[in-house]
Amino acid sequence: MRSNTPAKSKICAAVLIFVLVLLAVIAVLDFTLSLVLLCLLVLLTALMYYLMPDKFSSTKGRKVSLDDLIDTKSKTGATAVRYCLVDCDTQRVIADINHSPFTLGREANNDLRVNFRMVTKHHCQIFFRRQDQRYYLKDLGSRNGTFHNGHFLPNTVPVPLNHRDIIRVGPKSYRFMRRS
Repeated sequence: MRSNTPAKSKICAAVLIFVLVLLAVIAVLDFTLSLVLLCLLVLLTALMYYLMPDKFSSTKGRKVSLDDLIDTKSKTGATAVRYCLVDCDTQRVIADINHSPFTLGREANNDLRVNFRMVTKHHCQIFFRRQDQRYYLKDLGSRNGTFHNGHFLPNTVPVPLNHRDIIRVGPKSYRFMRRS
């Protein structure tokens, strides 16, 4: 079933513009009527928010808790599966994947700092895609590339992650593991 959100968006925007123009014209003629139209404008804005909440709230540019993206409880009451990164050398948990996107790189503002010269400032990211309820790995245009299970990851092309997959960033390798 195809969504008609773009059509709703165009209709709502056209109605909103019409009401704004009408409000401006009537404000000159009658103050009381302009207040009524202002209330109508507020109601239309609320209707647009109801019909297209994705146009009003964006997660672009900010980290989002996984609780915002998926239900943390299934129908049986069990908690959602969580993942972590395990250092392949030490076999120790290095980081929990508790938000999306989760970034790896040389700079201190990454979620996991990999402090080696061959690692780019913002090297790659792990993110959760709500549509198919999966984690993905994406290289962020790094100089030396990111490797997924020994294979070179194409620039900016996300690949799905599975339990026990290996991510190599520079000289460091991490295993993507389900948290028990």
